[in-house]
Amino acid sequence: MRKSRLLLTLVVLALLSVLFFHHFQIEGIEQLQLRRRGNTMMQAEASLPETTPDSIRIATFNLQVFGRTKSNNDSAMQSLARIGRQFHVIALQEICGPGQDAVARLVEKMNEDGGQYDFLLSKPLGHASFKQQYGFIFDRRTIDVDRPRCCSIEDPDSLFEHPPFVGYFQVQPKLASNPFRFTLVNVQINPENRHAELELMDEIYELIWNRGRGEDDVIILGDFQTNSETLSSILGPSRLVPVLDAGVLTDTRLSKQTDNILVHSEATPEFHGKAETFRFMRRFNLSLQESLAISDHLPVWAEFQLDEE
Repeated sequence: MRKSRLLLTLVVLALLSVLFFHHFQIEGIEQLQLRRRGNTMMQAEASLPETTPDSIRIATFNLQVFGRTKSNNDSAMQSLARIGRQFHVIALQEICGPGQDAVARLVEKMNEDGGQYDFLLSKPLGHASFKQQYGFIFDRRTIDVDRPRCCSIEDPDSLFEHPPFVGYFQVQPKLASNPFRFTLVNVQINPENRHAELELMDEIYELIWNRGRGEDDVIILGDFQTNSETLSSILGPSRLVPVLDAGVLTDTRLSKQTDNILVHSEATPEFHGKAETFRFMRRFNLSLQESLAISDHLPVWAEFQLDEE
């Protein structure tokens, strides 16, 4: 008799349990899934979303002593290639040693999936013993370059430790009825002479604007060795505006802001107002040590429209 009652009780409890779950859905009951590092969901988030059809993405990236040693590190180079493919144009700083060989190898890796990237390099620049090259990598499917005009800014009075490098670019005519033409000024500020070098940004803008081409879309980008708040205070009433807020951290350790992009608030309405860093350590699921092998800086990017206004 007891066994029959126990059995009946269990049956009733089972029926009540079924009715409970039928009428009351527990939110997330099937959503707790432990996933391994490097799974397909993580990899799907490794890239930035595609730009809209009417936009390009311009970036700056301090490669932190990019030369023979780093270019022989296959893991770092694979990551750098993945980073580079996120952008249509990317300005590079701290290319050292046999820079052309290192950048050529990077572009070769970027093109392994059928890409059509190309590059420009300055000559080694620097008034002290440490010299570096600036570089630009650009996607030829989207961007055209005026190679004969690209040059380093002449600096006979040694106002800069590393004189800026200027590149002249244009959206491919087949992509826009009135292609966006823009000049990129690649800079790396000397921290020991930071204030004096930053005060020259307005003069650089005017120098390029008056060069004869009449180009007002002059974008200054690179490693400014300070955050946007200090940068704006040094620039004063200038119309050159940093695209990042002061709170956006641009180093791999997420401790400070040094990298930025300056656009003219009136002359370059092609800037969408969309700008950010590319946190490759999170997107590629890397440790701090693995990330620092790539660079101690993060790329900074901004979006611009294809058509000139």
